[in-house]
Amino acid sequence: MRYHSLVAVAVCACAVVGFSSQDSARASGYCQTGDLKFALGASTGPAGQKTLAVDLTNKGSSACTMAGFPAVSMVGRALGKQNYTWPLEWASRSYQRVTVHPGGTAHFDIVYVPGSPSDARNGNTDILVSKLVITPPHDHANAVVPWRQSVLLQDGATHPGTFSTPVVPGR
Repeated sequence: MRYHSLVAVAVCACAVVGFSSQDSARASGYCQTGDLKFALGASTGPAGQKTLAVDLTNKGSSACTMAGFPAVSMVGRALGKQNYTWPLEWASRSYQRVTVHPGGTAHFDIVYVPGSPSDARNGNTDILVSKLVITPPHDHANAVVPWRQSVLLQDGATHPGTFSTPVVPGR
């Protein structure tokens, strides 16, 4: 009898080891990077602080969910580095679970302070962004989305004017 118990434990352990975190996210119904189309909207808002909408369209064959904030990094030229990476802070906002049906869209916003020619004269530094690296909530894979924009670099600020918001339904 003792022999059969050990075999069952060994089989069970092997099954758990072969189950990846991506498999876990997919099994739970969370949207995966490979099943999403990423599209940037137009920048809107006043000159001092703009908002860029990022649409996430489900191109998969079944509904999926997102809850929370995507991880967003701006990558570009700053501080003498060609591929300077700035991971954005998250807005202080609550969020809810969003269900995205096949062909449906959810979005989040990137709120940013545009760079200006006077920044260097005022002792400020800009990042000339060439791309955004976006990881949806509950996923580990990311999408790289080209975006050309000068943004005031505030990676050391306590309350930066550049941040991302949680995922919400629609465009």
